[in-house]
Amino acid sequence: MGDPGESLQDALLFSLDDLREDNFKRFKNKLCFLNIEGRPRIPRSKLENADTVDILHLLFEYYGEDGAREVTVEVLKMINMRDSAARLQKWKCSDRKKKYKRHIQDSFWNIHELGSRYGQKPSLQQRYTELLLSCRKPNTEERVHELVAAERRHWEMEAHPESCPKFGLEKLFDPDAEGKSPRTVVLVGPAGVGKTTSLWKLMLDWSSGELWQAKFAYAFYVSCRALMDSSQTMSLVDFIVNSCSPGTLLAEDILISQDNLLLILDGFDELKHCDLPSEVPSSDLHKKQPVANLVIGLLRKKLLAKCHLLVATRPGALGSLLRYLRSPRCVEILGFRPAQRKEFFQRFFEEDREDGTQAFELVRSNETLFSMCFLPVSCLIICSILSQKSQREPLKDIPESATVTDIHAWLLLKFLGCHSPLSNLEGLCRLAKEGLFHKTMVFDEELLKEHGLENLSASSGLLLQDAHVATGYRFIHLSFQEFFAALSFYLLDSEGNTVTSFQELKGVFGNKNEYSSDCLMLVRFLFGLSSEKRQKVLQERWGCKASGKRHWQELCRWLEQEAEHHSFKSREKLLELCHCLYETEDLQFAKNIMGHVHDLALRDRLYTKLDFAAVSFCLLASDSLQSLRLSDFELGLDGFGQLLPGLLKPSEIQLNRCGLTAAMCKDLASIVVANPNLTSLDLSENPLDDFGITQLCDGLLDSHCKLQSLRLHLCGLTVAACTDLASVLETSQTLTELGLGDNNLGNEGVRQLCVVLKKPHCKLRRLAFFLTVFLSFQTNDEISKPNHKDKAPDSCFCASRDAFDFLLFAHLPAPARCRRIHSHVRH
Repeated sequence: MGDPGESLQDALLFSLDDLREDNFKRFKNKLCFLNIEGRPRIPRSKLENADTVDILHLLFEYYGEDGAREVTVEVLKMINMRDSAARLQKWKCSDRKKKYKRHIQDSFWNIHELGSRYGQKPSLQQRYTELLLSCRKPNTEERVHELVAAERRHWEMEAHPESCPKFGLEKLFDPDAEGKSPRTVVLVGPAGVGKTTSLWKLMLDWSSGELWQAKFAYAFYVSCRALMDSSQTMSLVDFIVNSCSPGTLLAEDILISQDNLLLILDGFDELKHCDLPSEVPSSDLHKKQPVANLVIGLLRKKLLAKCHLLVATRPGALGSLLRYLRSPRCVEILGFRPAQRKEFFQRFFEEDREDGTQAFELVRSNETLFSMCFLPVSCLIICSILSQKSQREPLKDIPESATVTDIHAWLLLKFLGCHSPLSNLEGLCRLAKEGLFHKTMVFDEELLKEHGLENLSASSGLLLQDAHVATGYRFIHLSFQEFFAALSFYLLDSEGNTVTSFQELKGVFGNKNEYSSDCLMLVRFLFGLSSEKRQKVLQERWGCKASGKRHWQELCRWLEQEAEHHSFKSREKLLELCHCLYETEDLQFAKNIMGHVHDLALRDRLYTKLDFAAVSFCLLASDSLQSLRLSDFELGLDGFGQLLPGLLKPSEIQLNRCGLTAAMCKDLASIVVANPNLTSLDLSENPLDDFGITQLCDGLLDSHCKLQSLRLHLCGLTVAACTDLASVLETSQTLTELGLGDNNLGNEGVRQLCVVLKKPHCKLRRLAFFLTVFLSFQTNDEISKPNHKDKAPDSCFCASRDAFDFLLFAHLPAPARCRRIHSHVRH
């Protein structure tokens, strides 16, 4: 009894068949005299000889389905058959849950997406592709644009997959390493990364019985964006019940067990945080309160204290959210890995998998486009474009060196229905700018009318109906809203004035913290759209007028002022400066700004070819650069060739873990000769091997080489490299420091170096090895006894004690041998 698959007829018949003969007579007798307002009594003549099946038909005939169950429960209680009544009530609860799950299936099954063909709405199950998740302590102090920060985190985890164990949505509430299960989980991610889609998928999986059946009796989804339109007060019970269709659930279903209740709050960032109440909301579940009070009461666990909460937010609102929560688990959504991007393409082109594979390979051939596809919304936009096969050839024309502004302009002009003049471009730009400044992504119909955009077909492909609010509209992605907001600073209205005022532009830079986060992409677009070439293209395509010379002067003034005050010392800001300058494609302007930058330190900050293209452009424009420090970026032959002109200027070059090979050492040898300023070169952790060092030494032996410090740790060197290095040590009049740690030089290699080190004209002052290099000398006949520590320096290096201050731990336990030691050569 109580099986969710059991029909009402079966449940009622089971209850009637379960009655003994005397109880069945009592049941019919009570039913005969039952007085229900608005309904006729069942005549005694029809009941007298009726069996259980006849009674069932009479109940349905006179009272309908719901009435039949209620009447049967009431009569069973009257004849003291409370167990049978309870079973029927339990069936009704199961039936309501069954209806609620059907409601979930109906509500979340289909998705609205750009490019749906033939008016079809694909199912979420058909489209959904697993996302990359990371469970880590959030950094609420990070002041970086959410998309840029997410992309960097994504590439970090791609570079170090061991730091990101497989973590699926189904594990959100699993116990941690200490065995503690969280009651509150926060999903964090930028716009377009798939937060809402993931939550919908969780609701679908729960309703279909595939997920959390034993853990949660009920799961409820509430859109904070939809709540923003509600000014009414309501009780918490109404707040939750209103999230499902009318009559589906009762309060008793929700409150029966808070432990088994999951409440999903999507889009916390959509709430106006400054308007959220600071006072403690009432804990009365039936008291009517403002919606904001209910949300805060749930977050603070003043309401439904034992329920489980799953809250989704953009990074910018995370700090505000965490103030209300106790011990939440934070999970970042970081988009698609490469394999997941391919899967998404194949799912999108499900009718022709081969066609999907071809489209995917086309995008993968352009790294800039492919890197954009870490965002599911970018994948969707590009898939929608490629579903029109006529658009595939133009897509091939997007160069990998294209700037962010170029890519967005290209997508708008070529693919998103904006190749002809846009109706009321001025209104579109104003809408985008005002939304950005007020942190709004969803616009109601009234606001659209205010800006002359009520005819949405005029901007089709740009504004889409919001999934949460029927009367709300949004740009296809935040980055396109930022593009049009930036364009508003250059677009001229009918009177020849820019759509956005000069004072508003100054406001963008008034607060550095605001600039460094929310306005970062806006600033990139501002620099990109300053190009007269791009403005001319937009004018020709859209029939608009653009200028903004005064704004450009303000941009220049601001950037130069920041550079003069050394505001770009952090690696993040320095890289962003490179991107802004690269967007302009103005080498002379870049030279003026880079004249204030002396240290281009971007260790482990480069992730994409676009990052590298921006840095290479600025390096070329840096006439007064003193140091260049890069690491953890695979240059490749093309990238190294692109970097070479910029290596002719700095006095310090550090290229650790950049994938440099022996094939590049000939060019490096030319650099150490041609760059008269170069005094320090660090090539550690690159597979240069012996042949590469031989070529490098050709440059080091040149009399024009002024190098003082050379670091070659972990470069795959053996004894074969030591002959050339020894020649350099014997010849060079400037080299005073050499690092050779973690290279397998062997006894003979070290001996060759030591022969040179004892010569009076050798200028080396510091020689760095790892201890393991020296441990190999234990097998030498000259060090046959463990006690001969004092003999080791003289025997190993064939040098006198006054030439070396060397400490050899040849007989320490294995763990101690892992320490780095340095031998200092004093001459």
